[in-house]
Amino acid sequence: MPDWGAVFHMAEEQAVEGLLWGALELYQADPQRKDYVSAVCPHALLLRLAVKADACEKKYNKMSEATRALMTLYESRGLHPLLLKGISSASLYPRPELRASGDIDLYFDGHELAAAEPSVATRHADGSCSFIYRGIEVELHDHILDVSAPKARREAAAIIRECDSVRNASLCEPSPRLRILLLATHILKHALGRGIGLRQFCDYALARSRSDYDRKVYDDDCRRLGISRWARVLDCFCAKYLEMLSGGDFSASEMRTADRLMSRVLKEGNFGRASNHAKGAASTFRAFLSNLPFACRIAPAEAFHNIYALAAGRLKLICKR
Repeated sequence: MPDWGAVFHMAEEQAVEGLLWGALELYQADPQRKDYVSAVCPHALLLRLAVKADACEKKYNKMSEATRALMTLYESRGLHPLLLKGISSASLYPRPELRASGDIDLYFDGHELAAAEPSVATRHADGSCSFIYRGIEVELHDHILDVSAPKARREAAAIIRECDSVRNASLCEPSPRLRILLLATHILKHALGRGIGLRQFCDYALARSRSDYDRKVYDDDCRRLGISRWARVLDCFCAKYLEMLSGGDFSASEMRTADRLMSRVLKEGNFGRASNHAKGAASTFRAFLSNLPFACRIAPAEAFHNIYALAAGRLKLICKR
């Protein structure tokens, strides 16, 4: 019998309460299992989870409306925003509204980022900027793939040129090939630093299992970006802990690294439990340094260049003041 209090607490920490509610709904919809949940799960916890799921749906609807309005606004100004993650990742789920919403991430190519940046935006050390739109944080980026090593950045630019964007319900999104790489590198960036939560692994596993893409091309892309070792660990994690992408023949070393990654996920929670950590470039820099041994095991080049890029970006911001 599971400890439902612990399960609920973990779902909160990992920002997957909506997904847990969706899973319980599947049980209740099964004639042979419909009484199972109410029989074993405390009624008070079910009510709390229902409230969380309802809040998740409302936030998703708000996020969806704001995203479409903001992209329409930019397109009316002759700009070409590309939606990264957010409701694009949510669309992979059977019930998109049960995926917890975060912020709105948009990519702009070249000079368009400067034209898209509002005067009230806050600049960040990684080259992005952020502002609030309709009560939701928006981040504008000058890159799609989160890689820092010079060779990886050159290859990323080449891969992006090879990929076409797609229109999905009037939203411009990355192609399946590019979206999978985007999620893989995004998880890596946060795993190297302040931490990453379970929700992002779910996004990646669903993108891999529900997208039409060439696996050989994906493997070659990872090699070009220098993240082949990380991609193996990521797939091993999803196979072992999410029971998805289970076709790989993983080594003992990859299994141990996936176990260590899971320990970090459980310890650090969603995006390193940002609300419980000191904020700012200095704390992020310390997080990268503290995770250096683990980072060097999965992506040594990215580990070094992430720290270098963060320090250089911070110095650039200071010099501009």
